[in-house]
Amino acid sequence: MKSIFDFKLVGQRVCLYFPRKEAYVFLGDLYSDKLLMRYLVNLYKKEYSKQEIEQLWERHLKENRAQKGLKLAVYHKEDEKIIGFCGFGMLDLKEKKANAGVVLKKEYWGNGYALECMFLCWRYAFEKLDIKEISANTLLSNKRACRFFDLMGMRKVQVTTEIVAGHKYENVVLYSFDCNDWKKNKSKLMAMLKKRV
Repeated sequence: MKSIFDFKLVGQRVCLYFPRKEAYVFLGDLYSDKLLMRYLVNLYKKEYSKQEIEQLWERHLKENRAQKGLKLAVYHKEDEKIIGFCGFGMLDLKEKKANAGVVLKKEYWGNGYALECMFLCWRYAFEKLDIKEISANTLLSNKRACRFFDLMGMRKVQVTTEIVAGHKYENVVLYSFDCNDWKKNKSKLMAMLKKRV
């Protein structure tokens, strides 16, 4: 029997797919980018060795196979290359909750790719997996991500402190978006997406 994660989500400009082994090299390049790393709350090192990336990749694969996460490579159809990763961490199919995220290479920022990725993931989560609530978090200093989550219609829940892998992060903004928000905002998000593609 195939896993529910063995599939593709296809958009106008991107294709999201279950990551394969060869993509871990890109993960290392992406997660070693100092600008990106300072904003990722759940990844505390500024640089990773090849061995550490392999271990992180194996963890992602294990989470996907156990249906506790949905980590997808973002493939740019026109450029024919992986430009990032997106999906859900802390996926709980019993509680019907997930934590969303997207990380893209800098040269693809500001062009609606994150919107397209999140729309595809959210549609799948709410309409296929029957997820009831999606959360997201970022640092308050990450103004671009805060504006993005606001644009997506997410509600700010609180600003808090988190300890991740022994590192303390202050001013972590927690966002929430539930199935009722999806019903109310889906058409608006589709219209925003059409303007971008």
